[in-house]
Amino acid sequence: MRRRRCGRDVAGAAHAAVGPGGRGARHGLAFTLAQPAAAGGLAAILLGLASPALVHPPDMLVSAEARLIGIRTPAGVFVQQGSGASKFTRDAWLRYWSESGFQVVPAQGVTADGAIACTREGCRVRPVAEGRMALLVRGAARPATCADVAVLVSAEPARGLCVKPWPPLVDRFTVWRYGATAIWLDGAHATILTDRSYRGDRPWVPPLPTPRANPVPALPPARTDPAPETPATDTAAPITAVRATPDRVAPGPMMPARAASARITPDRIAPDRIAADRIAPDRIAPDRIEEEPPAEPADQ
Repeated sequence: MRRRRCGRDVAGAAHAAVGPGGRGARHGLAFTLAQPAAAGGLAAILLGLASPALVHPPDMLVSAEARLIGIRTPAGVFVQQGSGASKFTRDAWLRYWSESGFQVVPAQGVTADGAIACTREGCRVRPVAEGRMALLVRGAARPATCADVAVLVSAEPARGLCVKPWPPLVDRFTVWRYGATAIWLDGAHATILTDRSYRGDRPWVPPLPTPRANPVPALPPARTDPAPETPATDTAAPITAVRATPDRVAPGPMMPARAASARITPDRIAPDRIAADRIAPDRIAPDRIEEEPPAEPADQ
């Protein structure tokens, strides 16, 4: 009985200390606030809870390949995307801007309550009514004026589109060298932050890319064959074809010496050629035909 009563007293004291409205709870809170470290931690927690309201996200984002260009306006997020744009990067932008969807930047016309005014050559972007204006260029068309433009944005190389002094430029070469870029247009000047400048010069950050130089061949160029000479026109008389006969062929590589001295006799001509009247005995010179020696008389 004595143990049970002691346990009920301890439980009641704990409830009075931590329960709602308990005297111990009020004294515990006062003790917590009295400690400097605890008070600093509570202030950090309150500041962290209020940080989203103190941070202003960028008004424009350009991806590392310039295939995605996002514009944040009071009417929502507008995106210009080229072929091969990263869907993962686009969804990450929407989460960063706390938006569930996006709209496509129009080809022509005014949208987002006048924050975006587009023509065929480009769009004039002013997300903040009291802020500066950005010019989103399309293609290589030169804008009419760049006097009131705080930053020039293009998905393609856009050097020299504005006369000097030209505004800051964020184009394809900019993101190739410095990475993805964020732009703020709420101040007196455009604020540009690149991925390389945010990470700083550290050993794990890749060096700046440089254009590739044309390789110089190590071997000398090959010699070229001279142009063929035009053959001279032969004005000699045409050669008449002569049928070669053994008596007209001189001894040499084409005919051995024995062929030159060979006699053509009727018995050496094939019978079928004689029958075809190709080589007839009467067509053979008499001096070329050897007469057979007379037969010797038989012994009596």
